Amino acid sequence: MKTIKILKIIISVYYYLLIMAFIMLMISFSIDLLITDTTKIPKILNLPSLFTEMKTNLKIVMFILAILMFYVLIKALHNIKKCLIDLSYGTIFSQDVVSSFKKSGMFFLIAGFVELLTQFVLAFFDNGNFRILDSSMILYFVIGLFFKFLSEVFLKGLNLQQENDLTI
Repeated sequence: MKTIKILKIIISVYYYLLIMAFIMLMISFSIDLLITDTTKIPKILNLPSLFTEMKTNLKIVMFILAILMFYVLIKALHNIKKCLIDLSYGTIFSQDVVSSFKKSGMFFLIAGFVELLTQFVLAFFDNGNFRILDSSMILYFVIGLFFKFLSEVFLKGLNLQQENDLTI
């Protein structure tokens, strides 16, 4: 159970850091849209402009894709956090654990598709410079499939446990 505690801490820290990064993205994008001259950005904020050299249409599309990516990753981590809470209390084979793993897998697969869509959009606006083998995209697909597989394993364990409970 010590491993689950460590994993809960790591996932929680990453979850809250992702939320803070999302807030920083919102602030940075708002400043970038409102202030076209980057020299007028207050030095105390010290925020890098992520979208300075992009056209306005591309900025908006990339901002929407970034929001979608953050939402999907936050939802995936939220489901993993729920699952780890159940596992830490000893309820290993439950429908909640199975559904949390399954949802996390779906969210990571969606994150892979959002990353793929982002690459297509950047290639469209950037003269066809497309990278199909982006490591983060492949990692999202692998993690998503792993969580889907894990949900099937836990579902099988849940079914076996229910059968065992009925035979006794």
